[in-house]
Amino acid sequence: MIHSHPVWLPQTQTWMYNQVKYLPKMIESHIVCERTQNLDQFTVPHIHSLHQAARWRYYWDKGLRRLRVRRHLGFLTAQIKKHQVQVVHSHFGNIGWADLRAVKKAGVTGLLAQERDVDGLVKHLLWLVKNPEKWQDMLQAGRKQIETKFDARVQGEKLAGVYGKIGL
Repeated sequence: MIHSHPVWLPQTQTWMYNQVKYLPKMIESHIVCERTQNLDQFTVPHIHSLHQAARWRYYWDKGLRRLRVRRHLGFLTAQIKKHQVQVVHSHFGNIGWADLRAVKKAGVTGLLAQERDVDGLVKHLLWLVKNPEKWQDMLQAGRKQIETKFDARVQGEKLAGVYGKIGL
């Protein structure tokens, strides 16, 4: 499982540390972030920080985002693939939307839990562990859902239709 957040970990979000630390032992958590803070207080294994990655990776990802070529981090996609992760938890809705492309590029789709819903997240993870035969169908259905409903072109066409209806 990957937990995605821009910074691991500001003093104001200590609940995230508890969420990661107290997941069931059978779940291996990886943190993927752009940079770290307060590691002396919130250390967990498997922290992957873009700031500590190769310089070319850091400047490439930051440059593409600054130029608005893409919103996601290629670093996140690489970590998902490297660790063969099937669950990506983006801790806030806006981060989740930005991470969708990275997750899609890595070939991961699946269950969504609401922000700060630890019980819902654990419930999904346990269900996945107990039902490995359902993963392939879920992956295909999730990919189809994202491609048909959340593709930028589809969203643009829907928005253009709304503007057309109101005369803009």
